[in-house]
Amino acid sequence: MPATLADLPSGHQATLHSVEGERAYRRRLLELGFVPGTSVRLVRRVEVGDVLEVELRHSRVSLRISEARAISLEPNERVQVSAEPATTGPSSCASATPESASCHGGPSAPTPAEPAS
Repeated sequence: MPATLADLPSGHQATLHSVEGERAYRRRLLELGFVPGTSVRLVRRVEVGDVLEVELRHSRVSLRISEARAISLEPNERVQVSAEPATTGPSSCASATPESASCHGGPSAPTPAEPAS
């Protein structure tokens, strides 16, 4: 049986195997990106309130430890990542122009026409 997200040490990452629990809970986690095969990293544990901060798909999500026990993981091969996020260069969105595609990969929204005088 794979380990659960609640068992993952801080700073380590693993691959999500499955999500157990009630249907509404599973659906909500799937909506948040907890899809089997996704890489997840435990950023930190907050002992007050028994909360975990998890990073997946460039987002961070907080879960109760009791909820994290329903998420099964497949361990990655001894990968440990720093708890601090890496700083990156300027955003590609900063260089987007109205004539180019939007920063999210799709065409940019048309600009409204100016009224005739």
